[in-house]
Amino acid sequence: MQIKRDNCRATVLLEVLLALALFAGAATVIGIGFKASIDGAERLRMSAHAANLAATVISELQMGVRSLADTGPEAFGPPFDGWVWEIVAAPWGADETKALTQVEVVVRHEPTGFVHRLAQVIHIGTASSVSSSIDTVVP
Repeated sequence: MQIKRDNCRATVLLEVLLALALFAGAATVIGIGFKASIDGAERLRMSAHAANLAATVISELQMGVRSLADTGPEAFGPPFDGWVWEIVAAPWGADETKALTQVEVVVRHEPTGFVHRLAQVIHIGTASSVSSSIDTVVP
C-alpha cells in the first residue's frame, strides 16, 4: 500500500512540474509575440514620421522655399530633434533642357539609426538649376 501511495505522489509531482514547464514556455512565447508586436508598431511609427518629413522637404523644394544647393545633412528644427535630412539630386532623362531632376531625400533619426529614403522626379524650372544641382551632389 505504501508503494502505491509513493507512486501516486511521484506522478502528481511530475504532472505539476510538466504543467509549470508548459506554462513557462507559453508565457515566453506570448512575451516574444508582444515584443515583436511593439517593435513592429515602433518601426511603422518611425517610418510614417520619416516619410512625412521627407515629403515636407520635397514639397519645400517644389515650392522654392528650399534650394538644391542646400544638400545637407541638416537637422530639422524643434520639435523634430534627432531627425536629419540630406538631399541627393541628379538630372533625369536624356534631354537636360526639360529641367527634370531626380531628387532623393534621405531622412535619418540619429538616436536610433533609423534611415528612410524617398525619391521623386520633380520639375525645377530651368536647366541651369539642374546642372548646378549636379555640382553640389556628393556621391
